[in-house]
Amino acid sequence: MRSIVIANIGNSDLGKEEKPYFDIRKNNVYGYSKRLYERKKYDFGAILLEPVIKEIVKEYEIERLYLFATKQRPVHPKDTIYVAYIVKEILDREFGFGERIEVVQIDENPADYDMMFGLYEGEMGRISPDADVIHVSITGGTPAQNMALLIKSLLAFGNKVQVVYKLMGSKEVEKFKIGEAIVKILLMEQLKALKKRHLYGSAAQLAEKYNLLELKEILMLKAKEHRVLFNFEESVKVLKKALEGAHGEERARIKREVEDIERIEEGIESKERFSEEYFLTYRALIKELVYNMKLKWDQGAYADFLGRLFRFEEAVLRYTFEKEFNVSTEIDESKEYPAFKEFIESNNKLKRFLEESGINSEEPNRRTLFMILTFLKKENPDRTDIKEIQEIIGKIEKLADLRNKSILGHGFKGISRDRIKEIYRRDILSDIERVVELM
Repeated sequence: MRSIVIANIGNSDLGKEEKPYFDIRKNNVYGYSKRLYERKKYDFGAILLEPVIKEIVKEYEIERLYLFATKQRPVHPKDTIYVAYIVKEILDREFGFGERIEVVQIDENPADYDMMFGLYEGEMGRISPDADVIHVSITGGTPAQNMALLIKSLLAFGNKVQVVYKLMGSKEVEKFKIGEAIVKILLMEQLKALKKRHLYGSAAQLAEKYNLLELKEILMLKAKEHRVLFNFEESVKVLKKALEGAHGEERARIKREVEDIERIEEGIESKERFSEEYFLTYRALIKELVYNMKLKWDQGAYADFLGRLFRFEEAVLRYTFEKEFNVSTEIDESKEYPAFKEFIESNNKLKRFLEESGINSEEPNRRTLFMILTFLKKENPDRTDIKEIQEIIGKIEKLADLRNKSILGHGFKGISRDRIKEIYRRDILSDIERVVELM
């Protein structure tokens, strides 16, 4: 098996018989180690890293070894760059690594956590993840270096990371499971973030890849992703798989969800027009659209939200018209709306109202249906439900110009939360929920 080793080099890496060579309270480590390196005569060893390497090579072939060491600007007495060069020569002499060892110079303050996190993030990005194991030694270096190396290597390489540690004075090399524990914590946080943003497909992939959740929970995430994409048939298939491992209340909850989605999947076409089941299904479809809209809002996908908002408006207007008059708004085979046109022609008061409003009543488009809703409000002053729905749809219409100038219409104007709020001037999500309640 293949390994990459990453190690921080500190002032205690060189020594003899488990005792550090330098007394960092007295010695200028940088200057002293530079002179030692130039003389090329070493009567000491790499007391922290040699035992670690000996342990690793028992099971792995080391393809590459990275030694992180400091040479600040200006140079600091405790800088370890020449300690690293000496360690490189000792390891080459002992194990024959040759050019497989690379010394990585740190020229920033190694005690600065922010700087170290940024530096190690960049360095981890250029290290190949192809090896079977990434061995990370956090014995040498500063606390900031070791914290940065640990976290950034875990984020970059995940479960491949094996943390190794050689305690001063001990002959044993420790292999910490802290790496696996931290990986799981970090991955679970990432999983939570994906679920919070309703990115269920990505969450399911992450959970499946790293075995973070039970199969049943992964299937539920996959079902949610298909539902968000309006792929109801696939969502039902996945939910039925999840049912196989569910019991009690959980099983009942999944069954209810399957029934809800199957009703949505059947659509209104399969129902007797204007029956109670027809309107129940119609409302269920609109509620599903609202659920999807809210996800897009939470994700910051405001163009997608706006596109769905006007689909919502059209659906509400058609539903309200059909519920009030039992007249179809569907197009027939001849691409005409015979039932709708016949209704308008037979209602002289409504026809006159539409003509006076400059509305072409040939088809039940959004503008025509909104004016019919306005007519209903005028003719039925006691109908508070009609009044509220008409007022909210009227507010939504104020966003039409923004939609038309965006990529959803005929332009490239950007859409943001602030721009929507600036035009709408109310809580748009609450208003949408209110319309569903009124329906």
